[in-house]
Amino acid sequence: MPRFTLLVLALELVVSQARVIAPLATPRALALNLRGGFMDVDPVAAAKVSTTIISANGVLMSQAPQKAGEIYGIDMGPMEEWIGEGIGHVFVGTALMAWLALNGASTNTAIGCGLVPQLVQSTKTLLNGTPTALGVPQQGMIFNLALNAFAVYALLTGQEFADSVTKFMIGFAGLNGVAFAIAPAAGAGAWGVKGDEKVEFFMKALGFFLTGWAVMGGALVKGEEATKAIGLSLIPAMGHITDVLFISKWADKFGMAKNPQYFNGAVMVAVILATLL
Repeated sequence: MPRFTLLVLALELVVSQARVIAPLATPRALALNLRGGFMDVDPVAAAKVSTTIISANGVLMSQAPQKAGEIYGIDMGPMEEWIGEGIGHVFVGTALMAWLALNGASTNTAIGCGLVPQLVQSTKTLLNGTPTALGVPQQGMIFNLALNAFAVYALLTGQEFADSVTKFMIGFAGLNGVAFAIAPAAGAGAWGVKGDEKVEFFMKALGFFLTGWAVMGGALVKGEEATKAIGLSLIPAMGHITDVLFISKWADKFGMAKNPQYFNGAVMVAVILATLL
C-alpha cells in the first residue's frame, strides 16, 4: 500500500474516532478541549486513539512477542523475545499512565501504576531463571526489581518522599532510554546484555520507548495537560520509526514489513499534531 494512502488512512482514523469519542468526553476532558486541536480534532479523543493502539501493542508484545514479530516481519531468538517482551511491558506501563492521566488521576498514581508492568516483568524474569538461560548477570535484574518495587510502593501509598522518587524514576528511565537509543551496544553491555546486530536493534527500540515513558512522566510532573504529555511521549517513538525506515534502515537489513511502520508513524504524526498544536 502506498505511503501516502497509509497517511490518509491514519488521519481518517484519528479524525473519525475523535468525532465518535468526543461526545462521550468527561467535563475535565471538555475543559481541556477549549484550546482546540489540529484540524479541529478533539485532542483528548486523539490521545485516546493513540493510547488504545499502544495498549493493544503492549498486550500483544508482552504476552506473545513471537506473534508480534510475525506481524512486523522479524524473527526472534530467545534474547530478542525477552527484550521484545520488555518493550511490551513498557508499552503497557505507558498506556496505564496515559489512561489514568486522562481520567484525572494524580501524577504520582499515574506514574506509580505505569511502573507496575515493569515490576511484573522483572519478577517474571527472575522467577523463570531467564538471566541464567540467556547468560545475563542477575545482579542488574535484582536491582531493577528492587528499585521498581520500592518506587511502586512509595508512589501508590503516598509516602512523603514520593515526589522525589517520581523524579528519580523518570530520570533513571530517561537516562537508560537515551543510552540504549544512542549507543545500544554500550547501553546493553552495562546491564550485561550481549548479542548480534538484531539484539542491538531491539535494545535501541527499547531505548526509544523507555524515553517516551520518561517524557510522558516528566511532562505530567511539570503540570502539562495529559493530552500534551501523550503527544510529547510519541516523539521518541517517531524517532524509532524514522531510524527503522530511513536512518539505520533496520527494516531493509532484516526484511521487516514496512507497512505497519508507515501506518504507526502516520497515526503518531496525526496524534502529535492534534495534541500539541
